[in-house]
Amino acid sequence: MLIATDDPQPATGDPEALIEEARQHHRLRVRRRATLLTAVLILAPLGLGIDRLARGGVSPRAQSPASAGLANPLRAVTYEKVETVKIVPDLPTQRRIVQIWSTTNAPTTYRELLRTTGQPSLEVGAAPGHDSQIGAEQIVYLYQPSSNTIYVTGAYPALPPPRPHAAISPAAQFQQLIHQPGAHLVGKRTIDGHSVYVVKTLEGQTEPVQATLYIDDHTYQPIVTVTTSPALRIIRRVLAFKTLRATPRNLNLTTLAAAHRHARTLPAPARIKALYDDAANFLNVSSNGISS
Repeated sequence: MLIATDDPQPATGDPEALIEEARQHHRLRVRRRATLLTAVLILAPLGLGIDRLARGGVSPRAQSPASAGLANPLRAVTYEKVETVKIVPDLPTQRRIVQIWSTTNAPTTYRELLRTTGQPSLEVGAAPGHDSQIGAEQIVYLYQPSSNTIYVTGAYPALPPPRPHAAISPAAQFQQLIHQPGAHLVGKRTIDGHSVYVVKTLEGQTEPVQATLYIDDHTYQPIVTVTTSPALRIIRRVLAFKTLRATPRNLNLTTLAAAHRHARTLPAPARIKALYDDAANFLNVSSNGISS
C-alpha cells in the first residue's frame, strides 16, 4: 500500500509561496484520505454493494437490468444491512446505512437502498451486460421514483469468475490475514452478541493506517471494522446478514427491474450520473473537502 510521505517545503515570506504551501498541504491531506479509503476496501469487504463499484467509465447503453443474473438453479437470496460512519476532522460526521439484496449464485447482480445523513435516499443496482468491444461488463443503475425510471448510470469491464481451484475457505482467508506483515491476532471478545476474533493491522510508518477487525469466530466474516489514519476514520458495522429462501417475493427484492416492473429504462442524464457518483464515492474526500 502506498502512503503519502512527501511534506511541503518550509514557507518563506513570499505571499505567493505561502499560498502555494497551503495548496500543497491541502493536496497532501487529500492523498492521505485516499490512502485510508484503499485500506478500508482491502481490509473490510463487507458486502457486494455500491461501495465496491468503480465509477461508470464506459458509455452506458439503455439495457434493462432484468433477470440476466438470476439464472437457474437459484440457491438463496442474501440480505445484508451495513452501517458506515465516516469521521473527517473539522467536518460533520456522516453516517450511511445500506441494505443489499442479491442471490447466492449471482452475487454481482444486486439491488440496494442507501440512506446517508444530509443526502436524499437512493435506490441503486447492478446487473451483467455485454459490449461488442470490451465483452462482459457490469452495468450499474439508479432508480428515480418521481419519474418511475431506472437510469443506466455507467458500466465497467466485468471481472472473470474465480477458478474453482483458486477459491479458498473463509477460515483459510482468516489465516492469511493474521499472517500478513503488520497484522496480529489480539485475542477474542464478544461484540453485538457475536464471539469474535480481534485482529489489528498496521500499514505504513510515516502516515500509518491502522485497522481493528472484529471477525466472527464461526463464519469468519467481519462484524465491525474500524480503520483510522491521521485524516480519516471509518467505522463499518454489519447490522444484519440473512439467507432467505428463493421465493418469488424474495427474488423480486434482488433487482431494480423486478422491484419496479413498470419502470422504464433510460440512459442517465448528467445530474443522475452525479447522484450515483456521489453515492459510489462516499468514502472519498474531494479536493474541496466535500464527500464525493
